[in-house]
Amino acid sequence: MRMRTSAFFLTALALVGFGSPNHTALAGGGGGGIGSVPDVVGRSKADATAALAAEGYLVGIYEIAGDPPDTVASQTPAANVALPRGGIVSLDVRRKEADPTPAPRAIGLATSAAVAAFGRLYDLHFEATVGTAAERGKVREQSPAEGQPLALKGRWTLRYVPDPSLPPTVALPDVTGATATQAVDALGAVGLHGQIVEASIPGAPVDLVIGQFPLPGSEVLRESDVRVVVTVPFEGGAVPAGRPEVPNVVGLSESAAKDALDRAGFDSSVEYVAGAASDAFLVVTQQPDAGAEAPEGTVLALRIVKYLAPAPVVDGVSMPNLVGLSAWQAEDLLVSIGLRASPILMDNPSVPPLRVFAQQRAVGSLVPSGTSVSYRVSRPAATTPSVVVPDLYQRSAASAIALCAQAGVSVTIVEILTNTYPAWRVFSQSLAAYSLVPAGTNVIARVAKPSGGGGPTTTIVPDLTGRTAGEATALLTAAGLSVGLIDVVSPGNPPLKVFAQFPAAGAQVSIGALVQAKIAKLSFGWKLVPSLFGMTKPEAFAALAAAGLQPNAVDIANPAKPLGKVFWQDTVAGTSRPAGTVITFRVAKAALVPVPYLIGKTDAQAASLLVASGLDWKRSYKFAPPGSPYGRVFEQTIGAGASVMPGTQVEFFLPGGALPPAVALVPTVLGKTKINAQAILQAFGFPSQVVEVVGPLPHGIVFLQSPAAGTGANVGTIVTITVRKSPFIITSVAVPNLIGLTGDQANAALFAVGLASNGSIAFHFGKPPYKVYSQNYIPGTMVAVGTQITWRRNVP
Repeated sequence: MRMRTSAFFLTALALVGFGSPNHTALAGGGGGGIGSVPDVVGRSKADATAALAAEGYLVGIYEIAGDPPDTVASQTPAANVALPRGGIVSLDVRRKEADPTPAPRAIGLATSAAVAAFGRLYDLHFEATVGTAAERGKVREQSPAEGQPLALKGRWTLRYVPDPSLPPTVALPDVTGATATQAVDALGAVGLHGQIVEASIPGAPVDLVIGQFPLPGSEVLRESDVRVVVTVPFEGGAVPAGRPEVPNVVGLSESAAKDALDRAGFDSSVEYVAGAASDAFLVVTQQPDAGAEAPEGTVLALRIVKYLAPAPVVDGVSMPNLVGLSAWQAEDLLVSIGLRASPILMDNPSVPPLRVFAQQRAVGSLVPSGTSVSYRVSRPAATTPSVVVPDLYQRSAASAIALCAQAGVSVTIVEILTNTYPAWRVFSQSLAAYSLVPAGTNVIARVAKPSGGGGPTTTIVPDLTGRTAGEATALLTAAGLSVGLIDVVSPGNPPLKVFAQFPAAGAQVSIGALVQAKIAKLSFGWKLVPSLFGMTKPEAFAALAAAGLQPNAVDIANPAKPLGKVFWQDTVAGTSRPAGTVITFRVAKAALVPVPYLIGKTDAQAASLLVASGLDWKRSYKFAPPGSPYGRVFEQTIGAGASVMPGTQVEFFLPGGALPPAVALVPTVLGKTKINAQAILQAFGFPSQVVEVVGPLPHGIVFLQSPAAGTGANVGTIVTITVRKSPFIITSVAVPNLIGLTGDQANAALFAVGLASNGSIAFHFGKPPYKVYSQNYIPGTMVAVGTQITWRRNVP
């Protein structure tokens, strides 16, 4: 059985394809639910919330003192970090307090006690300092000092004395389902500092921990800060329940199918049927069918081929044939007969990825119950240079190995003798889930190995009903049992509490056996599509952003519809779709098009503007008024702003004819880049000739020109400009950072380093107007001189 997805991403369970047994290679699904967190630092709270909602993320608020008020000072996770859509982004929002309060006394308190007492009042920051043995784990100094002014939510630095006898790192516990106080206490017990982040979530009880960052199981430094996301009263009214589409789970293994249904917001019931041994634990039918719409929490009836194991004998169980099965089938089969799965990844191009092609034990041989069985699985080929680390928390070792293979990272399983954590499950991973790392990076996963100690071989299953995830895990761990927590939408049961389990409470099972428990999850991963009809484009963008959906506007000439208003949308209003889904809508635009302003443009620029407006063009030459710039349009036949039919020809004129030579002053181009200097001279009617000489830095900058600046010369005179160059031949350059530049600035930055520019305009809600917001090469990437860099600039 798949283990429970990390608490921080409870909201993404219906969306995320990554980190589950039926990931792409097995289920045909994708990781489309994983997005990149946008940069909202410096924006207002409202703008930041709208931008994150447009990307499909929920928002938690952590208030700090500062100016300007109601703006974002920082964010967690940081910008561009991979995060499943529906996940929570914590924002540090400035609030201004006019009247500071006197700082209380924290000296002498344990760090956990200081957090519990003052964590909701101030922005606590802990720093290690030197002290006596008696002061270990306690606050020794504070700044501001006791009685000094300290604004509410202002930064308060507490210096504590660390205990060198304790391990420097700890595995982050799961505090989901607890109250804020319980979560802070639980984190403090292992040496961590909880910071309360408030989230307003429809349908959630107040003061309930719904997420945390870093994720449970992450290895963090002792005394680190942990963001704890706690619900506060929802503002804005109830959100109607969604009706998501039923996923296709036919052909998946039992654990993979249940995982897919869990993530989509459905429960399941199973009927085992006879079938071929090669189809063991595979779903053969489902009801409702794939693609049907059903309320979240609907129970899908699955028919699954059951493995008919030989009757057990005194000496052990009969070894099944694993060859040809998927990695998930093999683990399900072995667990069902009391064995443990131990896959070994090997390159074998002749076998499909994650398929078993050899096994350690002969088919039919007797194997003692509880034995770890090794088998060889075909390793998937790496596809990308950078990959996302999967979430291994509470996975079995076999599941962790398969997930890492799919993700493109390697994994080292380290078994730790302990009864503190669920038996045979990952309780700690060295690299945080969803972090971006180079392909092949090694992740260390620590698995709890129960210590038998010569004690009893069986135990009684405890009653988990009404327990939180952490409480249920603690009860099962204390009994020496493995934990399988499944999040299921169940509106009739208390949220984030266990409402069903198997085996039932009181059953006698073997030490280390898996106990599955269903936990009622919050239902807010799906968003209600609003009606956009009659809205202007900005109104439609705002409505979709507020609903957590992505807009895609298409302007279409339609004289029968109100000008500038939405007249069609691809998804019916009232339909529920996953957060971040793109909703396409059409806006009626005028059948006539406005003529652009051409005066002062070059002939190429004028022609491009007319073509972009859907108009034809004609270039002509005639005598120009005195002072007209050489090579620039000085007259157009149809005035700018006039509305004409698409395809209308607009004639524009450039200076020409039998005129006496025009005289102009040569502009100064000293200190300009070669490209900029040539452009300036061309604008004044002077062609240029470049002379490059070897010399010191800066290279590519004009340090000499002839004729000199201010000299009167006939228009058309060649101006020689001299620039220094490196004595070395440069074949590659670093791509500059274009994000936030204007189009002209982006062109100049690329030309300055010898790269070609390919810019375009594309609207993106939430990005700064007129500024570049994306480029096809990461800044700093080394590319060949002359490489074309593609970028996009926003419009209002």
